[in-house]
Amino acid sequence: MGSSTSTIEGFRGSSVVFLLSNLLSNMLHSTSTLIASCLLKNYTVNEHPLKNHPLKLIIDTLHEDDDPWDIEWMMFNVLNDFLQPDTKLSVDEAARCLDAIVPDNRPNKPGQEKEPALNWMLEMSDLIWKVAKQIPCDHESQEKLVQLLGALRRLPITATCNHGGPELPIWRESFDGWCDSERHSLVTPEKRNNPPKTECEQYINANAFLARVRAAGVMKCCDYLYGYSAVQDAVKDTTIDESPKGNVLPCHIVSGAQWVVQATEWLWSQIRWGKIDCREVKDDASKYLPFPPSLWVAWLRGFQQVAVTVEEDDVKYWAGLAVTKMEETMRTHGFTVEKMEAWDPAKRSLRADIWEDEKYAHLFKVPEKA
Repeated sequence: MGSSTSTIEGFRGSSVVFLLSNLLSNMLHSTSTLIASCLLKNYTVNEHPLKNHPLKLIIDTLHEDDDPWDIEWMMFNVLNDFLQPDTKLSVDEAARCLDAIVPDNRPNKPGQEKEPALNWMLEMSDLIWKVAKQIPCDHESQEKLVQLLGALRRLPITATCNHGGPELPIWRESFDGWCDSERHSLVTPEKRNNPPKTECEQYINANAFLARVRAAGVMKCCDYLYGYSAVQDAVKDTTIDESPKGNVLPCHIVSGAQWVVQATEWLWSQIRWGKIDCREVKDDASKYLPFPPSLWVAWLRGFQQVAVTVEEDDVKYWAGLAVTKMEETMRTHGFTVEKMEAWDPAKRSLRADIWEDEKYAHLFKVPEKA
């Protein structure tokens, strides 16, 4: 009996210790979050000017291949020249030069058969992404590359491409391979694999580029989840844990911040303010995103926590800039943290305030029938 009693008492004791440990952990987390919020009251980070140093772009299929494809060299030459700070090419000239390399637009060479337009577009997509990953996230050439995509889509129709269906104009309805190249470029580095610095940097650059593309609206979205997932990965654990349990790398935080900084309004536009029945919405994958207003606040607090606890200057800067952008956006749209956190999309419409405001009441009055 004595043994049983001691066992029970021991069990109770360990349970109490466990409960107290959890309680203390939760209190510490809440306290640190509160401290972060207080420290960041009226917190503003000024955005650094974009870099404009010369780029050294390396393409493995060209610079490391004994027999590179001459057409790919031409495409690379145009991109490389245009993206350098001392280029003499305008964005429209660069677009026309690339368009001139399309198979249907190139001069015929005796004994040389041209590749199908589809194959050319696949190579072009891959090349653009290989280049984009090498441009630092805060370099002006990221913006230039996005502008070039826009210029390509504005070109007069000079050629078409067939991907198992009707002939579609190149650059506009048809940019074959873009989505595959995008997916391959955005594979998330995992901490357990101890990714090299280059892989982490290229992951950040790729996210910054795609965020800019989304913000500019120059390409059709392949997957709305990229931006959402990048931010979610950045703040799901607001401490960079050096132990085996921690999965968040500095590059995850900086990549998530890129979406907030480079595509703030696009990200805001994805918030679901009203009740959406996914069974009735099938065409637009973005409608399936579980993104209520309260999640914006959770992301904001995550970046706040990082900005005041992380030691790395680069991570601290991007997290702080993300906080600044998110708070500015809320203010611009007339929202506060409290209002967004309390918002229930199932119970309130975003336009409820319009119906309740006397200023607009006369607009919704219907003349009575005589």
